[in-house]
Amino acid sequence: MGERIQLTQTEELIVLDDAKYFMILLLSLEMKDSEAPAYLHVRRLKGHDCLGHCLQQTDGSWDARLNVIYDDASNSDSVLLGNFDHRVDAIIHLWQQRKQAFSI
Repeated sequence: MGERIQLTQTEELIVLDDAKYFMILLLSLEMKDSEAPAYLHVRRLKGHDCLGHCLQQTDGSWDARLNVIYDDASNSDSVLLGNFDHRVDAIIHLWQQRKQAFSI
């Protein structure tokens, strides 16, 4: 018999929502809930777009990044808003900057 493949199960948990923007935690069986990344989205007429994210780094800190128009000089399409000791601090900072996406 062949090997059984276990699919990754994920769940999106909305943690902030102001009717136009919303922030989700992406929970997964692959990681602890306390390590789940957060993603900032904006609602559009047809669906939604991701505007930024908070990801845990190898040292345990959390980076908050906002998506921007691609910049050849920095070779990046995101800007680091800050590095934080706690995920909640990164989420709050990204949420406060949500209206700046693609305008920096």
